[in-house]
Amino acid sequence: MSRQIHHLEQEVGVRLLERRPQGNHLTAAGEVFLPLATALLRSADQAAARTRAAGLPSRITVRHTPGIIITPAVRELRDRHPEVEVRTFQLDSGEPRPALLDHRVDAVVARLTFATDGLDVTALYDERRVLVVPLDHRLAGRESVTLDDIADERVPQVRGRSAPECRQ
Repeated sequence: MSRQIHHLEQEVGVRLLERRPQGNHLTAAGEVFLPLATALLRSADQAAARTRAAGLPSRITVRHTPGIIITPAVRELRDRHPEVEVRTFQLDSGEPRPALLDHRVDAVVARLTFATDGLDVTALYDERRVLVVPLDHRLAGRESVTLDDIADERVPQVRGRSAPECRQ
Protein backbone atom coordinates (compact mmCIF):
# COMPACT_ATOMS: atom_id res chain seq x y z
CA MET A 1 0.00 0.00 0.00
CA SER A 2 2.90 2.34 0.77
CA ARG A 3 4.26 1.77 -2.73
CA GLN A 4 0.87 2.47 -4.29
CA ILE A 5 0.54 5.73 -2.36
CA HIS A 6 4.10 6.70 -3.29
CA HIS A 7 3.37 5.93 -6.96
CA LEU A 8 0.18 8.01 -6.77
CA GLU A 9 2.11 10.91 -5.22
CA GLN A 10 4.64 10.72 -8.04
CA GLU A 11 1.87 10.64 -10.64
CA VAL A 12 0.03 13.60 -9.09
CA GLY A 13 3.31 15.44 -8.45
CA VAL A 14 2.66 16.35 -4.84
CA ARG A 15 2.94 14.72 -1.42
CA LEU A 16 -0.49 13.50 -0.22
CA LEU A 17 0.47 11.85 3.05
CA GLU A 18 2.64 13.03 5.91
CA ARG A 19 4.37 9.98 7.37
CA ARG A 20 5.22 10.26 11.08
CA PRO A 21 6.08 7.79 13.83
CA GLN A 22 2.71 8.60 15.46
CA GLY A 23 0.87 7.67 12.25
CA ASN A 24 0.10 8.94 8.78
CA HIS A 25 -1.88 12.13 8.18
CA LEU A 26 -3.14 13.78 5.01
CA THR A 27 -1.26 16.83 3.84
CA ALA A 28 -3.20 19.93 2.69
CA ALA A 29 -2.94 18.56 -0.86
CA GLY A 30 -4.17 15.16 0.39
CA GLU A 31 -7.18 16.83 2.03
CA VAL A 32 -8.09 18.34 -1.36
CA PHE A 33 -7.37 15.14 -3.31
CA LEU A 34 -9.25 12.61 -1.14
CA PRO A 35 -12.88 13.83 -1.58
CA LEU A 36 -12.33 14.44 -5.30
CA ALA A 37 -10.84 10.97 -5.81
CA THR A 38 -13.64 9.40 -3.75
CA ALA A 39 -16.28 11.16 -5.86
CA LEU A 40 -14.52 10.03 -9.03
CA LEU A 41 -14.48 6.39 -7.89
CA ARG A 42 -18.15 6.59 -6.89
CA SER A 43 -18.96 8.07 -10.29
CA ALA A 44 -17.08 5.25 -12.04
CA ASP A 45 -19.01 2.66 -9.99
CA GLN A 46 -22.30 4.34 -10.90
CA ALA A 47 -21.32 4.47 -14.58
CA ALA A 48 -20.59 0.74 -14.56
CA ALA A 49 -23.85 -0.05 -12.71
CA ARG A 50 -25.93 2.10 -15.08
CA THR A 51 -24.24 0.59 -18.11
CA ARG A 52 -25.03 -2.92 -16.87
CA ALA A 53 -28.61 -1.82 -16.17
CA ALA A 54 -28.98 -0.46 -19.72
CA GLY A 55 -28.40 -3.91 -21.17
CA LEU A 56 -30.89 -6.71 -20.85
CA PRO A 57 -30.73 -7.71 -17.19
CA SER A 58 -29.81 -11.27 -16.38
CA ARG A 59 -30.23 -10.64 -12.68
CA ILE A 60 -32.53 -8.37 -10.67
CA THR A 61 -31.78 -7.63 -7.04
CA VAL A 62 -34.79 -6.78 -4.89
CA ARG A 63 -34.28 -5.77 -1.29
CA HIS A 64 -36.90 -5.18 1.37
CA THR A 65 -37.00 -3.74 4.85
CA PRO A 66 -37.99 -5.77 7.93
CA GLY A 67 -41.67 -6.56 8.31
CA ILE A 68 -42.40 -6.43 4.56
CA ILE A 69 -43.54 -9.60 2.78
CA ILE A 70 -42.43 -9.63 -0.85
CA THR A 71 -43.07 -13.28 -1.76
CA PRO A 72 -46.11 -12.64 -4.03
CA ALA A 73 -44.39 -9.78 -5.90
CA VAL A 74 -41.19 -11.79 -6.40
CA ARG A 75 -43.17 -14.82 -7.57
CA GLU A 76 -44.95 -12.66 -10.17
CA LEU A 77 -41.65 -11.10 -11.29
CA ARG A 78 -40.15 -14.58 -11.76
CA ASP A 79 -43.25 -15.78 -13.65
CA ARG A 80 -43.15 -12.76 -16.00
CA HIS A 81 -39.38 -12.98 -16.58
CA PRO A 82 -38.24 -16.61 -16.22
CA GLU A 83 -34.97 -15.81 -18.02
CA VAL A 84 -33.91 -13.45 -15.23
CA GLU A 85 -32.40 -14.50 -11.90
CA VAL A 86 -34.28 -12.64 -9.14
CA ARG A 87 -32.31 -12.25 -5.92
CA THR A 88 -33.87 -10.99 -2.70
CA PHE A 89 -32.27 -9.70 0.49
CA GLN A 90 -33.35 -7.84 3.58
CA LEU A 91 -32.12 -4.27 4.16
CA ASP A 92 -31.81 -2.33 7.38
CA SER A 93 -34.42 0.42 7.68
CA GLY A 94 -31.93 3.22 6.96
CA GLU A 95 -30.54 1.62 3.80
CA PRO A 96 -33.24 1.86 1.06
CA ARG A 97 -32.39 5.32 -0.27
CA PRO A 98 -28.57 4.91 -0.28
CA ALA A 99 -28.84 1.40 -1.78
CA LEU A 100 -30.97 2.73 -4.66
CA LEU A 101 -28.95 5.88 -5.27
CA ASP A 102 -25.68 3.93 -5.22
CA HIS A 103 -27.21 1.34 -7.63
CA ARG A 104 -26.47 -1.54 -5.26
CA VAL A 105 -30.02 -2.78 -5.83
CA ASP A 106 -32.53 -2.65 -8.66
CA ALA A 107 -35.63 -2.24 -6.50
CA VAL A 108 -36.58 -1.81 -2.86
CA VAL A 109 -39.87 -2.65 -1.20
CA ALA A 110 -40.19 -0.54 1.94
CA ARG A 111 -42.46 1.74 3.89
CA LEU A 112 -41.95 5.36 2.87
CA THR A 113 -40.13 6.63 5.93
CA PHE A 114 -37.33 8.20 3.87
CA ALA A 115 -36.90 10.99 1.32
CA THR A 116 -37.86 9.97 -2.22
CA ASP A 117 -36.37 12.81 -4.28
CA GLY A 118 -34.24 11.37 -7.06
CA LEU A 119 -36.11 8.05 -6.92
CA ASP A 120 -38.89 6.58 -9.07
CA VAL A 121 -41.53 5.54 -6.52
CA THR A 122 -44.58 3.38 -7.07
CA ALA A 123 -47.00 3.02 -4.16
CA LEU A 124 -48.05 -0.61 -3.90
CA TYR A 125 -50.75 -0.05 -1.27
CA ASP A 126 -51.67 2.09 1.72
CA GLU A 127 -51.55 0.67 5.21
CA ARG A 128 -53.89 1.88 7.89
CA ARG A 129 -51.98 2.59 11.08
CA VAL A 130 -53.24 3.21 14.57
CA LEU A 131 -51.66 4.81 17.58
CA VAL A 132 -52.60 3.33 20.93
CA VAL A 133 -51.99 5.61 23.91
CA PRO A 134 -53.46 6.00 27.41
CA LEU A 135 -56.59 8.18 27.70
CA ASP A 136 -54.63 10.95 29.44
CA HIS A 137 -51.86 11.05 26.79
CA ARG A 138 -51.38 14.37 24.95
CA LEU A 139 -52.30 12.72 21.62
CA ALA A 140 -55.36 10.84 22.91
CA GLY A 141 -58.56 11.65 21.07
CA ARG A 142 -56.90 13.09 17.98
CA GLU A 143 -58.42 12.14 14.64
CA SER A 144 -54.92 11.64 13.15
CA VAL A 145 -51.25 12.02 14.01
CA THR A 146 -48.06 12.24 11.97
CA LEU A 147 -44.65 10.72 12.56
CA ASP A 148 -43.50 14.20 13.62
CA ASP A 149 -46.18 14.15 16.36
CA ILE A 150 -44.68 11.01 17.87
CA ALA A 151 -41.01 11.73 17.11
CA ASP A 152 -40.16 12.28 20.79
CA GLU A 153 -42.20 9.32 22.05
CA ARG A 154 -40.62 6.13 23.27
CA VAL A 155 -40.80 3.55 20.49
CA PRO A 156 -41.82 -0.02 21.38
CA GLN A 157 -39.08 -2.63 21.14
CA VAL A 158 -39.41 -5.55 18.74
CA ARG A 159 -36.86 -8.31 19.33
CA GLY A 160 -34.43 -5.84 20.88
CA ARG A 161 -34.75 -3.20 18.11
CA SER A 162 -37.02 -0.29 17.45
CA ALA A 163 -39.94 -1.10 15.19
CA PRO A 164 -38.64 -0.26 11.69
CA GLU A 165 -41.87 1.33 10.52
CA CYS A 166 -41.62 3.92 13.31
CA ARG A 167 -38.13 5.15 12.36
CA GLN A 168 -37.55 8.10 10.12
